[in-house]
Amino acid sequence: MQNKLYIFSGVPASKEKDEAVIKNFLSLEGKKAICGSTSLKIFCRITGKTAKLKRESFIPGNAPEYEVDGLDFASEGVLTLNAFFGDLKNEVPPSAAKNLSKLALEADEIIFITGGAENKLCGEDFFKSANVLPRDAIIDKIILSLRRAGKTVKKEKV
Repeated sequence: MQNKLYIFSGVPASKEKDEAVIKNFLSLEGKKAICGSTSLKIFCRITGKTAKLKRESFIPGNAPEYEVDGLDFASEGVLTLNAFFGDLKNEVPPSAAKNLSKLALEADEIIFITGGAENKLCGEDFFKSANVLPRDAIIDKIILSLRRAGKTVKKEKV
């Protein structure tokens, strides 16, 4: 059996899909990660679980990491994904992104489950000036990098 990692990031295309997406995510066999504050809120609302901030992860300039029963990893989304890509190129110090890349590099197969709703903040000047790529763009770069590392990687839109 392959060692799988599922990374859920982004809000489903319609709110009516939230419960079905989370239930499907929970039913998957393998490690589970959520990258996205709103995605994490949806997960907690549907499951009744609580996200607890890992205080040691709260370092200025790094996205916070959370501990949530049933998840192997949980953090903010776009900033973590951009830093995750940087870590794959060995460019970041210890952080939530480094923890996510460790999970990914230990996995044989990585499946990104991405929400179809538009994230309007990704077009903001702050993200552009900080060279932060939008969710879909950075996930596509991560996928290419992981494939070059010999990983099987898939992307599903919900």
